[in-house]
Parts: sequence; structure tokens; C-alpha cells
Amino acid sequence: MSEYLALSWSVQALIRSGFAFCMLGMLLLSLPSAHRFFGSEKYNGYADDEPLLNILFSPVGRVLVLASWVAAACWLMVDKHTVPASLVCLLWSRFCFISLRWRSISRGMGAPGFMLYWLAALVFFLEYTRFYDPSGTLRLLAILAFKVDFAVIMLCAGQYKLFSGYPQNNGMERGMVNPWWGRLRRFYRPLPHTHIVFRFLNHCAYLGELLAGAAMLYAPWSEYGGLFMAFSFIIIFLHIKLGFLCHTVIVSCFLFCHPGGLVDGLLPTLATTPQDLEPNIFLSLFNGAMGLFFLIYLVLLPFMKLGTYYNFYGQKRLPEAWQKFQDTWTNLWGIIIWRVFTIDNTNFYVQAFLQDRATGERTLYSIPEEFSFSKGFRYLHVCEYVCFVSIFTTLKYFPSNSPLFTKKLYRYAKTIPCKDSQVLVFQWVDVKKEGDYFVDVASREFKVDLLEQELTVTELADGSSATDSLRFSDLHEAGQVGSYAPASK
Repeated sequence: MSEYLALSWSVQALIRSGFAFCMLGMLLLSLPSAHRFFGSEKYNGYADDEPLLNILFSPVGRVLVLASWVAAACWLMVDKHTVPASLVCLLWSRFCFISLRWRSISRGMGAPGFMLYWLAALVFFLEYTRFYDPSGTLRLLAILAFKVDFAVIMLCAGQYKLFSGYPQNNGMERGMVNPWWGRLRRFYRPLPHTHIVFRFLNHCAYLGELLAGAAMLYAPWSEYGGLFMAFSFIIIFLHIKLGFLCHTVIVSCFLFCHPGGLVDGLLPTLATTPQDLEPNIFLSLFNGAMGLFFLIYLVLLPFMKLGTYYNFYGQKRLPEAWQKFQDTWTNLWGIIIWRVFTIDNTNFYVQAFLQDRATGERTLYSIPEEFSFSKGFRYLHVCEYVCFVSIFTTLKYFPSNSPLFTKKLYRYAKTIPCKDSQVLVFQWVDVKKEGDYFVDVASREFKVDLLEQELTVTELADGSSATDSLRFSDLHEAGQVGSYAPASK
């Protein structure tokens, strides 16, 4: 167990530098679209129109936020002022990627944002205990909590894939041919959807997460589990466009590298001695409180996971007092069911058109992998598609709450430069399995008239596939956003 909780200073430096690279990469990639990702509705951005957001995400506030964030990541890269720098990264990550999950149509940038927040928290506690934990107890508890949490995240991701159709070849194959996500879609698109490569990758996806997650919980195998997970995300990076998500997960996997192990043996030896601190009652109390928090988090984690699964699969509410606590706790720390890259999100894509009112002539606005002076790098950023998904999966997750979908769609529409002589048309395209091959079927259109404040929905065709039902878990509407529980009666 002692080896399981140990982490060399060399590996810690690798994690810190890797995190700084991922964070800087995400921030620099987001700069051309910063006025949307880090802007409130008042300033034509994605976040809600709230007093605090209108201050932080105003034109001036946004510059200050991003400048401090970039500067902090740079300090981490050069190993200077790492405790305050990692704290700045953690606070902004917590606010933008977790707090805004339900207050912005960017949904906290989805999984790429969440994992950056998770890694920011890890780096902060590693750097804090490097200098301010003379006993080393808090460091051991932090490492234990983060290792268990990461392994559970991967186990949950694998479990949901197992239940959502991956074993029946109803998983990542449509993402691989989807223009939003598929990096090699031109190669895979001509293949039949029953091709062995799709079946192989689908089985590898859920089995890999389940096996690696289990191995990471078993001390003698934990480094092998971490390295296997890191290798699997290299394969994912080669196939799927996920921004810096793959890089972030790979860096996170180094947490499982033992002193003197496979990775540590390849790194230069770094000898870092914690500062000889004077006895300090406040520091002792703070460290004790943080250690207690990690213990409470670990004790509650299985109950929170089981509770959310009870809500989701059982479609039942827990006793109201516990349900309220569970929803508050899970939203506070971003504990979710990892419905990542399943057919809910990959079996469709949306195209945005500018349509002339008089002639009906359309111009495609949202073209993946295209740069233009009018759109900049907008549709080169994967989180732009996370934003699309957060809007249009509202129709799947909250079918009876049409005002929620309309609100999200109008907010996005306002960020597209549309003349008074034009209307916006969002075309839902299903990636349908028809016969042996993939077929794109435009099944619905949503015409948004910003001038008249009018939304018109037109049904075009049936884009569903017969194989869509090959899953053990059906989608059910929750009572409210941020919860998996049905509405109370």
C-alpha cells in the first residue's frame, strides 16, 4: 500500500509540466472564440445573463481572467510559484468547467473541460503538499483520493459503454464517421458498419476502460493499468477529435507511476526536500481539515455513484433529504455518469445555414475544419461541437421541456452574424445505418428568425437506425438539470 501512495518528485514534475502544456494548449486554442466561451449572454456569449458572469465575462473581465490563467500556467511550466499558480488554475477551472456546466450552453466544455479541472485539482494538492505538508499525511491521502477517483471515473465510463450498445457494435463507429468527431472519417466512411475494425475498437473501448480501471485500484498492477489507459488514449487521439482531452487523460495516468517504476526509471532524478516549516497551528488545522475532506469524499464516493445509478437505471428517487444532498454534492464536485462518446452524442450532427428570406438560398456556415476570416477558427475547436451537443441533446434528455431547448438554441443563434435579410436554419443530420453502410439523413430543420423571434420546426425524414435499440439502458427524462432523478410526484 505504501508503494501505491508514493509518487516521486520526477513524476510529479512530469505531471505538472504536462498539465501546464494541456492548459496552455486549451486556452490558446480558445482565444479566437474567447468572446463566446468566456462571454455572458449580455455580451453575446454562451454563459447565462447573471450579475457575476456579466462582470467576469465582460470584455475587460474576460481579458483579466484569461491573462491570469495563462500566466499561472506559464509559471507552472517553469516551476516557479507553483502553489499560487496551481491555485489560480484550479479556481478558474472549477468556475469555468464545473460551475458553468448548467449555466452555459458550452456545458463547461464537456469532458475536455472536466478532465482539465480534475488534473488542475491534482496538481494543486501535489504542489501544496510539496511545500506545506511537513508530516506527509495530507499528501498520502490526496494521492489515494485522486487515484481512486480516477479509476472509478474510468470504470464508470466503461460500464456505461457496456450498457449503451458498444458490445453490439453500436458505439464509437458513428463517431468515427461523424464530421464533428472523426479524424479519419474519410478513410472509415466507405466501410460497412459491420466491418471488423469497428467491432474490434468498440470491444476494446469498454473492455479497456473496465480492465484498466480495475487494475488501477490494485496496487501491484496500478502502473500497468495507468499505462494501458494512457496508450488507449493515444489510439483514441489518432481517431477522434477531442481537443486536449486525450493529452489530459494521458498526463493524469502518470499519477499511477511508482517510484523506480517503468516511467520513473526513464526520468532524470529530482531531489526535492519540503521546506522545514515552523510549527504552525493554523497550517496543522488546515491540513487536518483537508485530510478529513479526502476521507469523507472517499467514503461518500460509492454511495454517490450508486445513488446516481439508482436514479438513472431504476428511475426512482431516493428519500428526499438524501436526494437533495446527493444532487448538491455531485454537482459541487462534478460527479456524473460518464455518458461520453455513446450514440446519444455521436449518431447525429447539426449544420447551421444562413438562408436568404426572399430567395431561400442557403449558405453553409458551420463547416468543420475550415478557417475563414469571417468565422476565424470557430469550427476548428472541438468544444464548439460540445456546445452543439449540449443544445440538441436537450431534445433527447428533456423532451418535455421545450422552453429549455428553445432558450439554448436562441442563445447560440445570436452568436452567428445574421443579417436582417436572412434567417438561420439548423439542420439535424442523423448518421444512419442503412443496409450495410452509413448514410447521412437530414431528418429535421429548426428555422430561427431572430428578427421575428420565431422558431419553426420541420420534420423531413426518419433518420433512426434499427440498431439504435441495441442497448440495455434507455434514456429517461430527469426532473431537473444536474440530476438523474425523475421528477418528484
